[in-house]
Amino acid sequence: MCGRLCCYCKHSSYPDRLERIFQSGNRQPSWLNSSKFEPSSNLAPTRSLPVMYLDTHESQELHDRKELFIRPMFWGLEFNHTGKKESSKAQLLHNLRIESLLRPHQSSGFFNSLLQSKKCCAIVCDGYYEWNKKRPYFFYNGKHEYDTSIIAPTWKEDDWVEKGPPVLVLAGIYSSIVKEGRGLEETGEDIYSCSVITGSAPSRIKDIHHRAPIILQTEEEIMAWLDPVGETMENALQGLLEIRDNNTLSYYEVKGQVNNSRYQESACHLPLTCFPTSGTLDKWLKKPQIRMVCPDETKIHAEEPPSASSKRKLTSTSSGKFSGSPSKKKSLITNWLYKTS
Repeated sequence: MCGRLCCYCKHSSYPDRLERIFQSGNRQPSWLNSSKFEPSSNLAPTRSLPVMYLDTHESQELHDRKELFIRPMFWGLEFNHTGKKESSKAQLLHNLRIESLLRPHQSSGFFNSLLQSKKCCAIVCDGYYEWNKKRPYFFYNGKHEYDTSIIAPTWKEDDWVEKGPPVLVLAGIYSSIVKEGRGLEETGEDIYSCSVITGSAPSRIKDIHHRAPIILQTEEEIMAWLDPVGETMENALQGLLEIRDNNTLSYYEVKGQVNNSRYQESACHLPLTCFPTSGTLDKWLKKPQIRMVCPDETKIHAEEPPSASSKRKLTSTSSGKFSGSPSKKKSLITNWLYKTS
């Protein structure tokens, strides 16, 4: 699954970075409602994502021509599995399994209608997080080799665009409806929401997680998904399956704080190796030790503050316990250690 994304850069950087993919020069996405996009290194479902899609041109002269747009979309398609109108029963689906979409007779009528109207989109991000048990990893576009230890400072300087890896483009499905309660109904503006399509993870990353988003890497792959002209949606989905294992994902481990969606430090997507380890635990583990040798046993005890009882002088007994002053105790131990057989 894919439940956390990184969209670290400001909105204006994404069209520029997409030029690396749209090398033909025929496509340049235009931003819509860019002010509603808030960059974050730790985006969870219900947040807004930068999403590409095709739509008719707003001008009457070019209304029959489809244009490529990029706009913020609410992450999570609202799905009411009961078929009733009670909003309390609705679910937000941030991921859609491609296996389910390929079985329309088993899918909801809602998703079938989206597929029939070819509501295909492409989510643009800097990377995504996945968990191996409780250890988080950051996945990014590894099309080019990068030394993360060298490039990490450029991320901190907000210079990802020039020196960082290319953007990741994830296949998805979107919807646009007028929905009450989201603060936009007064303007009559549609609410856009989307979901990421996932499939079985390629073998080289299955050790981390068995599912992964389907990556669109080239201009041809992106446009074939966004505009499946003359193709049925079943064929378009089959095309996603064919490119599923061709991605160039790379990954590294990141800080555990990213588990919390409220953790919004801008550096949370950086490699774990970029952060110094905490000295507190190391100091505790390396606590000085004192070796105490007794006639009946050998023990190693961690140094502890003396207790009140330990301050009392030991009394002499016939059982051979130490007594008297420290010098006498030392003498007894020394004699015992060096006694001859």
